[in-house]
Amino acid sequence: MRLQLEDQSVQMEQLRQELDARRDELDQAQRSLSHAKQAGVELSAQVEALHTEKEVLRRSVSEKECELLSVRGLVEEKELQLSQEADKATREIRELQGRLLEKSNQEQSLQQKLLDEQFGILQETVREAEDILRDAMAKLDDPLHVRCTSSPDYLLSRAQAALESVDTLENGHAQYVASMADAAGLVGALALFAHLTADTIVNGSATSHLAPTDHADRLTETCRDCGQRSLDYLGELKDKETLGRAKLGDVRQALRGVLQLAQELRPKSLDIKQEELGDMVEKEMASTSEAIEDAVRRIEEMMSQARNESSGVKLEVNERESADRVVLHTGKYEELIVCSHEIAASTAQLVAASKVKAEKSSRNLGRLQECSRNVNEMAANVVASTKSGQEQIEEKDTMDFSGMSLIKLKKEEMETQVKVLELEKRLEGERVRLGELRKQHYALAGAYDATEDGEAKPAPAPRRGILKKPPLAQKPGHGEPERDAGPNPPDRANF
Repeated sequence: MRLQLEDQSVQMEQLRQELDARRDELDQAQRSLSHAKQAGVELSAQVEALHTEKEVLRRSVSEKECELLSVRGLVEEKELQLSQEADKATREIRELQGRLLEKSNQEQSLQQKLLDEQFGILQETVREAEDILRDAMAKLDDPLHVRCTSSPDYLLSRAQAALESVDTLENGHAQYVASMADAAGLVGALALFAHLTADTIVNGSATSHLAPTDHADRLTETCRDCGQRSLDYLGELKDKETLGRAKLGDVRQALRGVLQLAQELRPKSLDIKQEELGDMVEKEMASTSEAIEDAVRRIEEMMSQARNESSGVKLEVNERESADRVVLHTGKYEELIVCSHEIAASTAQLVAASKVKAEKSSRNLGRLQECSRNVNEMAANVVASTKSGQEQIEEKDTMDFSGMSLIKLKKEEMETQVKVLELEKRLEGERVRLGELRKQHYALAGAYDATEDGEAKPAPAPRRGILKKPPLAQKPGHGEPERDAGPNPPDRANF
């Protein structure tokens, strides 16, 4: 019984434990159910929210679709408008491209026309420069040009100026090659180069007329070579293919040759030291003053003698003369004119030689120039007075042909023509002789100066160094100068 009770107790305990376990499971199931219900409520709420959101989204999608349709219509309208504008822009672009092409062609045509015009101007300038140089080269073989003379100093200045113009021409040439639309620089430089080079050639020829034979031949050939090389350069400028390759090296070398020969031909007496120049000028001025005072004294004596021995027109002539030989009838009026020219030219040569070494601010040089002007004026007065007196004292033959027959008139005319031709031939011969005399004088003067330098004198004599006898000079001022065998004026050719 007890065992049964114990078994029942055990069973009851087991059942109680099982009941507790079931109760726990039930509580757990209830809690799970509660949680499930709560989760279901939450899910229902979420589903409801999702439904609400879905409805909102649906309405939003519907609105967006309406907007999309509206925007699509606007886009299609814009696309149509843009298409029309693109077509219009395309047409305008084509039209503008056509106009641009036309303008470009027109611009190219104008540019080519400008280049052609500039090249044409250059060609005209080149032809003119060639004519100038050929004319200068023709002087080298012109027999009439033998009367013209020049000095090495003036030739030196012309050759130096021509060399400087070569540099200017080279720069102008480079600018034109870089930009052929502007030939102004090259044209101006060509004109200057042609004139200065031609001037150098002409003065080189004139200088050779007084130079020793060897130097004269070399100078003439160098001038001829300078002209030919200049013509070769100008010839290259006439062709567009050779224009860019034209060089001035040969021209520059030829001008330097002329420059060197001019240096060699300069009288040694011109190489005076600076400290000696002032003393030489003072001595020369003192010597000139003494000569003038002596001439005034002699003129006064001769005029007194002429007044005592002459009257009337002859007295008036003697009053205006200043040379004893003419007054005493032992000389010619032409001799007095020539001597006056010699005095003026010698004075001018003294001034030119002084300018080589003297300072620009030298007072002595200014005084010398003032005295030179006075001497030139007095020499001109002498020439004018000589001509006036000559006209008054010479008897004029009246030409009365009224009593001559036609045959005799024709005979006299032919005889006069023969006499004129004879005189012209004689005049030409005398001019050639004068040119040879000048050459010999120039050579002897150079040899004399070299001898003086070899003797090592303390200072060269002014009258032998600077005042060598030059070719005949012309009268400065007071009307038309008297022509002689050397027509060049003292300021350019006879220093």
